[in-house]
Amino acid sequence: MKKITFLGACLLLFILLSFQILKAQNVGDFRSKNTGNWNTPGTWEVCTQVTPSVIWTSVTSGYPGVATLPAGTTTSTVTIVGCHEITVDVGKNNSFTYNNIGKLVVNGRMVLLKQNDVHFGNTLQEVLIDGGSIFWSDNPTNLYLPQNCLITLINLTSAACSFPKGLQPIANCTGSQNLYIGGTKPYSSCNGGNNTMGSFEQVNNAGGTNFAALPLTNPSAVCLKDNKEIQFYGSIIKYILGSVGTLTYRWDLVSPPPMSGYTFSSTTAQNVNIGTLTFPGDYKFKLTVNSTLLAVTSSREFVISVDRSTSYNGVTWSDGVPSEGNHRHAIINADYNTSQQGSFDACSCTVNAGKKLTITEGNSVKVVDFIRNLGNTDNVIIESDGNLIQIIDGAINAGNITVQRNIKVGAARNQYNYLGAPVAFAGGGTFKDIYPGAATSVLYHNETNNKFYNSTGVNIPGRGLALKEPPGSDGAKTITANYKGVPQNGTITLPITNSNTAETALGYNLIGNPYPSNIDLQKLYDINGGKTSAPQTTSPNISPTFYFWDNNANDIFVQEGNNYKGEAYAIYNALTGNNGTGTYAAGSLAGNIKGIKKPTNIVKVGQGFMTRSLISNYNFKFNNSIRTSEAASVDFLGKGGSATQDDRYWLQMTSPSGVTSTAAVVHYAAGNNLFGPEDSRTMGGSDALYTLVEGERIAIDGRSRFENTAVVPLGTQHFVSGSYTIGIDEAEGIFGNGQTIYLKDRQTGTITNLSQGTYTFSANAGESTGRFEIIYKPETVLVTYSTLKEELVVYREAEDFIIKAQTRKISDVEVYDAAGRMVYKTKPDNTKAVISSQYLMRGVYILKISQGNEVTVKKVIR
Repeated sequence: MKKITFLGACLLLFILLSFQILKAQNVGDFRSKNTGNWNTPGTWEVCTQVTPSVIWTSVTSGYPGVATLPAGTTTSTVTIVGCHEITVDVGKNNSFTYNNIGKLVVNGRMVLLKQNDVHFGNTLQEVLIDGGSIFWSDNPTNLYLPQNCLITLINLTSAACSFPKGLQPIANCTGSQNLYIGGTKPYSSCNGGNNTMGSFEQVNNAGGTNFAALPLTNPSAVCLKDNKEIQFYGSIIKYILGSVGTLTYRWDLVSPPPMSGYTFSSTTAQNVNIGTLTFPGDYKFKLTVNSTLLAVTSSREFVISVDRSTSYNGVTWSDGVPSEGNHRHAIINADYNTSQQGSFDACSCTVNAGKKLTITEGNSVKVVDFIRNLGNTDNVIIESDGNLIQIIDGAINAGNITVQRNIKVGAARNQYNYLGAPVAFAGGGTFKDIYPGAATSVLYHNETNNKFYNSTGVNIPGRGLALKEPPGSDGAKTITANYKGVPQNGTITLPITNSNTAETALGYNLIGNPYPSNIDLQKLYDINGGKTSAPQTTSPNISPTFYFWDNNANDIFVQEGNNYKGEAYAIYNALTGNNGTGTYAAGSLAGNIKGIKKPTNIVKVGQGFMTRSLISNYNFKFNNSIRTSEAASVDFLGKGGSATQDDRYWLQMTSPSGVTSTAAVVHYAAGNNLFGPEDSRTMGGSDALYTLVEGERIAIDGRSRFENTAVVPLGTQHFVSGSYTIGIDEAEGIFGNGQTIYLKDRQTGTITNLSQGTYTFSANAGESTGRFEIIYKPETVLVTYSTLKEELVVYREAEDFIIKAQTRKISDVEVYDAAGRMVYKTKPDNTKAVISSQYLMRGVYILKISQGNEVTVKKVIR
């Protein structure tokens, strides 16, 4: 439940809020274009558009205070831009009134000229002088402001512009330069005196005028279901000349919406709760403040518009563009395309029959409550990469719409894509119907054996399915899938399972984005028990690692279940780094195939992905808090720019056949060098590169804050013997700004600067651990082989362990199991020893290696 609060009794807060209000623009507002006369149209620009960007247009007729405002707009804000000098000249000894101005902002200089009487009508509520000046240029000259108008002065010591700041009279002041605020008695004059409340100098020193019944903010419109409870706080700015004595307050309901049945009892409390507003319309209240010391009464009316409607007629909105600062129930009464008319933000939205709302790529419509389509399915279309955002989880949508998803298909049409449904399918529709003109096969994933089986294609909200590319002979192309039905919204739960929590190969469930908008994986992890912001918390329910199928990296078309080696899955970890970290999919054996997509936290509409349950049964949660219009930069993965760049890099290994494997290393404050949820295991592959953390093979390695003394052990998997290459694919943060990354080959004793190039090496088929490591500080003693220090290296090659010394022969090797029993012994009398895997079962072993009288102990894992 959102509460709108009107804070009071503090000038500082008032000033800060004045800044916030100043930043917002509305259609019909004016600002000066250059120095000139107020009454000359060429002096001004008018705001003609606020979304998706603000547009100012030169005024060709009229000027502020007399120009006709847009339909539905009653007042405008007028701004004199910094250092512009605007002369108000209504003719000597004449009087003139400027109407329909709600706020006057003076950043430059407003000059009152030629013995004028300048009046502003009763709509003016505030004059904000921000680093600017109002200058009385002659005697007598009078400025008349309406009753209850408040003057606020800030930044009067600013060095910008050359003129004095604040309320400024001419040098030869005669006491006839006056400011009136309501009534006939001058509020202040150039020199003060008994007949005024103070001088211009006193007003400047006080930061403004003294007495106003004023809530410090007032929402012109709110959404019925977004704002249930509204509290008013009566506010008064301190009287500039001292105490105002005792203040008394009175709140009255002026008028509620017709037929609302709303009642409010008048009260003399300063702070009142006006209760729950359950009926749309305008609620008008009045605050009256009295001072016992001063014979002054201040009253102010203000209106809260609840779910006020604004209708688009093909040219303009009837009551202003719906926006976050101008919430309305948006009625689409003419065709509306966001590429042409812009995105909007509304309380709710109704599309009338025969009219069309199209949300195009890169645009969004955001509604607090429901969206209702009174026409047919094609009257509301969300194009691929458009977004419909909703706030209220309990909002109930009505009417079918079409949500589109562009999908690239290959010429062979034999690949699968993981997809989710953003709608509740209409009229018995299923996933099999989403491709144009062709049905396709649909599979569901079985968590117990990691195999896929035929599915009817019925949508279970939140579940992902694997859809085969539709048949066709028209070659590789992009096709548009069409999801037709009522847009899904709000809280969705999907039961997921783990049939054996001790087995790391199980617990994977295929999930699908259930909304017609992008979603944020970090927020998704948060609502399922984790916390991705500092200090991070791991979820007991799900893994922070998510897996995305990249069929560009796949050429295996048979079911392998738990035996599948894991290539073609790109990986994203929501805990690694400030914004999470993703890495490319490992390629498969045949063909020069590699992953080409790197996931981050934004998942597009219609995308499916794997998540792992950490417990036997869990109700996986979705709600509207994860929905976002933030852009994703690749087909179904990725996002736009991020505010904070982590210190991270991606290593790539390329096999003789061209298969590429990627591993990510991320240094950040919340990371550590032990195995944990910020580390994502590799799913393997025919050829694979990974880091090693406590014996685990890691594709995304979340490590502690960067230190140049750190060492990152690497492991590799090779399908065939031959030449392999390791290099840097991408580098960010400190690694993208000069910090060098070195690869140390402990087998050959060479060190390569990967920041400047790649390293090619020979390897036998099988797995190799202990051979490579990443270092960040070069070891100068290893520059040439002849100067190498004596180092004993143990690494894994295929299924065997290799022990290698640089110069001194290895005399004895003894192998002990975890229970301390010696299981193998050899006397190599060479600088190299091989321990065959036939002597070792899976487990942890201790190697006692002797070189004459020197003994070295190493631990290995089989």
